[in-house]
Amino acid sequence: PARRLDEFIDSVVLKDCSGGEMVWDGFKVAKFNQLLYLIRDRNNVGDITPIWWDVKSELVVKENGLKLIPKSVVGSGLSLNSIRDGVHIKFREGGESIRLPGRSHSSSLKKVLQQEGIPTWERNLLPLVYVNDQLIAVPPSLIAHSHGARKGESGVEISMELVT
Repeated sequence: PARRLDEFIDSVVLKDCSGGEMVWDGFKVAKFNQLLYLIRDRNNVGDITPIWWDVKSELVVKENGLKLIPKSVVGSGLSLNSIRDGVHIKFREGGESIRLPGRSHSSSLKKVLQQEGIPTWERNLLPLVYVNDQLIAVPPSLIAHSHGARKGESGVEISMELVT
């Protein structure tokens, strides 16, 4: 309705607020870093049972509309030695942490995703890669210091595509 749109414009668009959203007919208008985005409203994926993945072939995660695509590399990506028994894909529940290369301590995933400039509506849709209940990666680029492939070591990089 026009009244809702006017309220959204007054309270989010015209004011210097950092975020806000309006949902209608399967779409969402959201503000992030002073820009407006029109996005498909997607289901919350937090309650999905962890998905086991061998990281050898593509994985389509219907619940978040993403396809995970592994690519064999040397000296970068996830160390194949650390994921040889496969991984579990989970989604944010809150409270996760990860220790990134070059850092002396773990950081909250929430803070890392904010620093990376990931919009708030995408954060809960990101697949989290786990080994033995330890968060080791957030594709495509965040890899825990202990699970990155070293120089000359076989690794795998995970890219993502939207599935329509």
